[in-house]
Amino acid sequence: MNETFPAPFHLPLDAEQFRAALEKGQGRALMHLKRYGGAGFEDPIIDACLEDQRYDTQCESERTEWLVRVLGAAELDIVNWLLEALTGPARVEDPEVRRDRHHRCRLALHFAEQGNAEAQAALYGAFCRHSSPEDLIAVEEIIELDGADGLIHVAERMGNWIREDEHCPVSDSPIGEYDGRHGDGSAERILWSAARYNQSIAWYVMRLATETEGDTWEVSRFLDLLSMTVKEIIHEIESGDPEPTVVALRGWGRSAGEHELKVIAGRMFGEKRPDRLVRFLSVFQSRAMPRFDRRMVRLADHEDADVRRHSMWALSNHRHPAVRSLALDRADQGRNEERELRLFRENYVEGDWPRIESALELPEDIDRAHSLLSDLIDIFGENPGPDAPAPLLLVYEHSRCTICRESAVDLLLDGGQAPAWLLKECRHDCDEDIRNAVTSEATLGEGFQSEGRPPPGRA
Repeated sequence: MNETFPAPFHLPLDAEQFRAALEKGQGRALMHLKRYGGAGFEDPIIDACLEDQRYDTQCESERTEWLVRVLGAAELDIVNWLLEALTGPARVEDPEVRRDRHHRCRLALHFAEQGNAEAQAALYGAFCRHSSPEDLIAVEEIIELDGADGLIHVAERMGNWIREDEHCPVSDSPIGEYDGRHGDGSAERILWSAARYNQSIAWYVMRLATETEGDTWEVSRFLDLLSMTVKEIIHEIESGDPEPTVVALRGWGRSAGEHELKVIAGRMFGEKRPDRLVRFLSVFQSRAMPRFDRRMVRLADHEDADVRRHSMWALSNHRHPAVRSLALDRADQGRNEERELRLFRENYVEGDWPRIESALELPEDIDRAHSLLSDLIDIFGENPGPDAPAPLLLVYEHSRCTICRESAVDLLLDGGQAPAWLLKECRHDCDEDIRNAVTSEATLGEGFQSEGRPPPGRA
């Protein structure tokens, strides 16, 4: 076995190790349950079923299938806890509460599909709306479970809301959910037919027919910015009314011509206001300046934190001795709160990792930790080699984000540097893409050993 990077865990896990692994969705949690059962670990398992523990609920895959496997391995029945939590009173305006209720609905759907009538009733009872017309709880699950009957129920409820309040926001998401499974136009045919004998559904479909679908202002604004001339984009940056988003400015910079970028850079270095400087720097977040300018390094010591942070992003696109010197200096000082690690992305030299590691301390704040670990992925994605396994395994071990863990695993596989224990554990991970990544490499038996060589099937 590759002893250079031994496994950071041994089975059985203790209570703290198990809870941490379960929160991150690491395979060791399921491996423990399959071998030793769930006695004594009921509380963290219940918590994982009632609380959505993903770091980024918009981007990371949901964990229903994996949690069902966890429950099976633990021989734990959580249906009563789940239904009580799903049907109990909740402040739906609270983002965390909404997130957890969506999570519970996915699990309730599983039990309803298994024939549990109480779970079906709980799903219907959980259907509600938030202030945003698109934020509806349990719509997807009701329609997935009961098809046309579920769609009619949802539309009737929404029609009742409209009848009670003519200003009630309306959403076409039920139609999108149904059409996604049965083909475009399927939902409207069902609802227009039902509207003949159901006034509430008639209110719903008529409101949809008379309102503009969706708020397209943000999209239009984004597209307008992308097509602007350099003179117009400078006006937008300096007027800030309305303030252009970082995403839009970054997109404009990615497609801008060399001359346009030179004009932006020249204007930027004459700017004094921090808010405008941040907007100018956003143009260079994904694209290097046509010519490196040492004045950019001075911005790294600007009095404004947002300017310093955005300057790190802009500097990280340049391979230059001044940027490398700044990167080493910040590493020696142990400074990484403002994305300083990104400076190594284009300026890393083999052997730098021990120097970085000695000054590296993971922050307790989950968002800051995520930023730091994602910077390590960017650095060693650009700089594969003998230094890469240690930081990538650090990401795998500590990141709460399955997307970051997947990136780390993919890079280790690409370099033929994945230890045998990692390949085994990833076969039980919460994320399907991680599981597929390792199983596509080889069919691994329990006794597979890598011994420092690439896994079977890789060149």
